Amino acid sequence: MTIARIPKNPGTIFKVCFLLLMIVPTFLAAVTEFSFSVQNLESYDRTGNWVYDADNPGFPTGDMNHFTFNATSPHFYADMWVHSGTTPGKVTAITCTSANPALAPNPALLALNFKKPDNTASEFELVSFRRVNTVNPLNNWATAGEAGDVRVYSNAFGQLVYNGVPKLYLKNATFVITTPYPNQATMRTVPGMSSWVGNIGNGTFPLGNRQTGYGFGDLDTVLSDPDWLAPFAASNYKVDLSMDSILSVTSTNMGWYDFGLNISPAALPSNPVNTDINLDAGFPIVQPFAAQNVEVNITAGTKGGEALDLSTFYVNEITQEPAGTFPPALPRKAPLYWQFGSTMNTFEADIRLQAALAKASADWIVVTRIIGTDQWYTVPEFVALGIDTRDLAMQFVPWNGSYWEVTDVQRALEFSLAAPDVPLPVTLSSFTASVNAQNLIALAWSTASETSLRGFKVYFNTSNTDYNSICLTPDAISPQNSSSGASYSFVASELSQPGVYFFWLEALSNDGSSEFFGPISKTLSTTETPTLPLRNLLSDAYPNPFRTGSTSRFEVELKAGEKGEIAIYNVVGQVVKSISVSEGYHTLNWDGKDSKGNNCASGIYFYKLSTPSLTQTKKLVIVR
Repeated sequence: MTIARIPKNPGTIFKVCFLLLMIVPTFLAAVTEFSFSVQNLESYDRTGNWVYDADNPGFPTGDMNHFTFNATSPHFYADMWVHSGTTPGKVTAITCTSANPALAPNPALLALNFKKPDNTASEFELVSFRRVNTVNPLNNWATAGEAGDVRVYSNAFGQLVYNGVPKLYLKNATFVITTPYPNQATMRTVPGMSSWVGNIGNGTFPLGNRQTGYGFGDLDTVLSDPDWLAPFAASNYKVDLSMDSILSVTSTNMGWYDFGLNISPAALPSNPVNTDINLDAGFPIVQPFAAQNVEVNITAGTKGGEALDLSTFYVNEITQEPAGTFPPALPRKAPLYWQFGSTMNTFEADIRLQAALAKASADWIVVTRIIGTDQWYTVPEFVALGIDTRDLAMQFVPWNGSYWEVTDVQRALEFSLAAPDVPLPVTLSSFTASVNAQNLIALAWSTASETSLRGFKVYFNTSNTDYNSICLTPDAISPQNSSSGASYSFVASELSQPGVYFFWLEALSNDGSSEFFGPISKTLSTTETPTLPLRNLLSDAYPNPFRTGSTSRFEVELKAGEKGEIAIYNVVGQVVKSISVSEGYHTLNWDGKDSKGNNCASGIYFYKLSTPSLTQTKKLVIVR
């Protein structure tokens, strides 16, 4: 059966049927560079995953249960595509409402279109679908008045065009959308269904209770204008696409969406990928996702969609310490996590994870949670909850020398890694990068204490992920193993080409464990000797506020011949951390920890720059 063939008139438009919710990941938004008003973005081709049946005690067509797929009932399916449409009376219009004045002084001349670099039309494709309880994700999705689904649309391209000239090229554009299913009143607006009884979901939300949405993508650094790329350099040219006040109307065959779209440097570094799995090739099917540090071993699966032709598997690696509550025995969080999804109707897969982390690999344990919830669990704890029968066969396999593994995963979940908080023999008090007089990047770090260290290694990459980073010090830098700490420096003489470089520091212990610090970044703008600042300056921190477990950064400029110190104080005037700085331009990152490596409490802090010629203080806030 096909979706909503009641009636077949594609021009029949229902009232506002779905107000799209977005499960928004926990992060603080960056400064918005461009904002747009989007009207009538169109979705079509309702042959995607099954949503629910047009079947009900008041509208009986089968077993009278809209939560079960019944062969005799009409079925509702998800839209497969989202694009800029040309339906008469519903033509998509995208208008710039504000823009970075340095780049686009006249916002009326700035246009956003969803086109490929060759100017052919580009569309968002359904790559992941999962049914959820939109009121409490821990509850059964098939709960009256609470049912809905989460759809991931991806693979789109876009262009920002100013005064007729393309300036930014967007790729891997992705939207994550939560759709609450309609309530009784909404269903009764569907022609022929005036006798419908009961709520499927919570329908169209009351006016004023609108939610916001989110998306993300990457900028093409080869095709884009360098000046327009500059505001996104610190986020490794990744962008957030936040969506405000999403409102939709729908016909029997398609939908149209109005919302505000804001483009900003990514605060959440997403690294998504999706691929079609050939389920006809026979099982098992081993599918590597090398760039996401994942391998998936699919041992069983059935295709989804109206025509049973959908078999996409979706992975998103997020290279940031996850928010949420971890098991008390595993307080140490890995600086990354993964989201998985699929358009398959069913699947069984072994998830294999890889990561280069502080501490010995054998110490780390896989933790999991339902996407959009707070609490992380070990795999046995999660299975014991009994939330979904599909979870009962899941098992954790510890590090085997190549990867961690969770076997028999049968639905979309999030995974990360956690470890016991066993103290390591070093407390780092600072780690900075500057450009010296020879136009080379000089690294400096200080420790508050160190014992039983074997040495330090320095790594670099041209992106802010350390998984493919290159070691600059094959022979470890010898430690001082001083209980009162020590200072070290290293010049990256191998790096001379202009560009942004990211650095990590690995502290090696005599017992074979290690801990990574970073990344910090530095830009080589030209091959000429850099000009030192003409004045001392302390910038505003970003993000501010920032969350426990993440970092906030700020810029420090010191003119020639001066040295200074950054001291971070709590509200009672106690110094929780201090960092020495030298002449030049510096980007400092604070991870919210004190000089002993302990997380500082949430609240207000002050960071103060002290130099012979300037004292400047600014405020910084940590939130949970």
